[in-house]
Amino acid sequence: MATFEKHHFITYDEWEAKYKPLEDENGERLRYDTHSNNLEDADYRYVWTFRDSEDGRGVITNGFGRINRLEYYKCSVPWNDGEYIEVRW
Repeated sequence: MATFEKHHFITYDEWEAKYKPLEDENGERLRYDTHSNNLEDADYRYVWTFRDSEDGRGVITNGFGRINRLEYYKCSVPWNDGEYIEVRW
């Protein structure tokens, strides 16, 4: 089980600027299905999970989430081990 030393809340704009989510040739964010093997060889520190949240707005968290997951994103900048990051808007 992962141990998190730090818990951060950041905005969507901060997440985009710092971690740089991958985009396709049309500038659309690449989305990965949670039931496919598209990311099975990916370094987990580059992966983020979009999840359903209690308020219905959704939240993005770092790593491969399993609970309430809707889709995954991959970024070009990794997050640091020991950190738990929630992206809210």
